[in-house]
Amino acid sequence: MDSVKHLLRLLEKYRRRSRERERIDLVYSYPDTQRLMHRYYFALKYCKGNVLEVGCGEGYGLNYILRKLSGIVDHVIGGDISVDALRKVKKDSEYSGQLICLDAHFLPFRDNIFNAVIALELIEHLRYPQKFIKEVIRILKNDGALILSTPNGEVKRPIEPYHDRLFKKMELEELLLRHGFYKVDWFALPAEKEANKFISLLKYMIDLFLDLTLKNDLAYNKILNVLYKLTMSRAEKLEDINEEKLDSIFAPRRLEDLKQQKLIAWNFIIVARK
Repeated sequence: MDSVKHLLRLLEKYRRRSRERERIDLVYSYPDTQRLMHRYYFALKYCKGNVLEVGCGEGYGLNYILRKLSGIVDHVIGGDISVDALRKVKKDSEYSGQLICLDAHFLPFRDNIFNAVIALELIEHLRYPQKFIKEVIRILKNDGALILSTPNGEVKRPIEPYHDRLFKKMELEELLLRHGFYKVDWFALPAEKEANKFISLLKYMIDLFLDLTLKNDLAYNKILNVLYKLTMSRAEKLEDINEEKLDSIFAPRRLEDLKQQKLIAWNFIIVARK
């Protein structure tokens, strides 16, 4: 399985529609779109003052934060390593805040400037996660919050070659506490069952084939919709966050509550205080 993963990681670099970052107007599974919306909805309550999102991608969450917290936050800044993604934010979105091309390992801000740093589904892509955590501690104000989400490395997951590493709870908590956070609150996004490795590999290979052969997003979406229906799975196009579409089944819960409900913690959501 390791050799397969290395091969897929190589192929992933040449994809147009990499699953590494969510792309607006592409089709995803219903659970994936729900978890994405719930992550940003969850993050809202911790945003005030100066807010930075690291790994903002195409600005999916930036518009939502500005729209919902107008008059509550002072500044919202979006940062990403992809110049193309940031260009797309400027071209296609209504986001009017500041955008910065940055490397998460070296955040180009002075000390003690942000009240909240958002990093959703980012740390698993970083080669040196400890450098990122040190940088977040440096730029956060006292009592500032890091809102971080990442896949749970303790469960059986689908093929995800774009992830450098997955964290277990103990590993991530130790990393956060060791580098200066004094309090870590644990939440999680639920799932009913773990992934089947064979089925997930098959789905990934089909998606990879479609990505390499179909240049048109409309055709890509149509075929994916058909495939989801054939497997009796629900899919939907990723669009702006609409709270009326939020499904409470996928809402974040405290990690201990999730265990009592006998649900699987699919993604961790962590609020770490400086």
